[in-house]
Amino acid sequence: MIFVFKITLTFGEGWAKYMNKSELMDIISSRGGEALFHYPKKFLEDREIVIYALKKLRFFNEQSYSYKPFLSLMPKDIRKDREIVNLAVSFAASNYKYVHKDLKDDEDILLKAIKTQRRYIDDTYWDETYPEEPIFHASLRLQKDEKILGKAIYKSSRPSLLLKGIDDKKQLKIGMSYIKCLGSNYFSFGRNTHVPYEVPLIDAFNAFNDKIRSILEGIGQIGIEQFESLELNLKKLIQNDKETIIRFCSNFPEATHTFQYYFKKKNSVEETSDVLLSLITINPKCYKYIPLFYRKDENFVMRCIESNPMCLQYLAPKYKKDEFMVLKAIKLNPESFKFAKKSIQEENLLPTIASIPNLKSNFVLNDLLDADLSSLGSVEKIKVYEFFRNRTDEKDIFILAKAKKRLLL
Repeated sequence: MIFVFKITLTFGEGWAKYMNKSELMDIISSRGGEALFHYPKKFLEDREIVIYALKKLRFFNEQSYSYKPFLSLMPKDIRKDREIVNLAVSFAASNYKYVHKDLKDDEDILLKAIKTQRRYIDDTYWDETYPEEPIFHASLRLQKDEKILGKAIYKSSRPSLLLKGIDDKKQLKIGMSYIKCLGSNYFSFGRNTHVPYEVPLIDAFNAFNDKIRSILEGIGQIGIEQFESLELNLKKLIQNDKETIIRFCSNFPEATHTFQYYFKKKNSVEETSDVLLSLITINPKCYKYIPLFYRKDENFVMRCIESNPMCLQYLAPKYKKDEFMVLKAIKLNPESFKFAKKSIQEENLLPTIASIPNLKSNFVLNDLLDADLSSLGSVEKIKVYEFFRNRTDEKDIFILAKAKKRLLL
């Protein structure tokens, strides 16, 4: 007992160099994998012990100044061991920086590190010039991969650095990969500013330039799979190619608002009107998402009805009760009548008026007096007369009598 005490007193922890592998593994089992670093360095070269220690790691705090990634303390041969590296980056992304260069071009290892990566809001943690995020320490090939960049941005606390100097087409591809990471939570993450822990995700969305962010909003609304099914030319889409935009929006009307910057800035009002009318001709639902400026223009609304009368269902209430607009729609397509205001449907006069041959949609009431009603039955003629009587401002009883005689005989 005295002898053992003297050795410990004299040599302190020096006895650890006589420790065998089994004893160290018992200590690691009880104290955690971090205990490995308190014992002789010779054990750091033992693959079995290192793997055992990695599996027994308990906790870490990357934001602590005293924190050192596990691999940063490992010798070269250990840092190029694929199994050890996979375990290390799966535990903490900060280990990726110390992965041997021979494995820095391995996509699977990088993706595991990115998956483990944490988002940080605290600006004091990151060094702007040399971030510790895995993507910045990968091979140049992987740093340029759009799919990987999208995943890296999703987990990044500095997304703007990842997009710096990247052209629009590549940004769009990266953004599509980013949306896939968000999945069904695209808008709750991308646009909800009320939940603090979502701030990095909002920053990631805002890191894209205005044009790309606008397109990504449209893609996010319709779903990435549906967008990819169109097989659009992304370069033409970014360049505001008319035919590409029409194909995109007519298939997915919800995305029409995405190109409001294009409608407002790139073209004249007439050119924009032509694009919008082309969209509505193909899909009337597009009307719902066109800029408010056009939806307030009565002349443009009438042109929309002429292009596709079924857009009546998406018009503002004041237009749905406008008899001449409704009449225009049902003359072109009787099915559109079901979208008129309920009171007009209940009165049920307009379909009869629309059936009068050669009656212009922009007629005035007195035109009814000269209209050819010979093809109408007595019930329909009564409806035409009621329509005239209820809307005319004429007070002369002789003219009213003449109208009654003309319309009912």
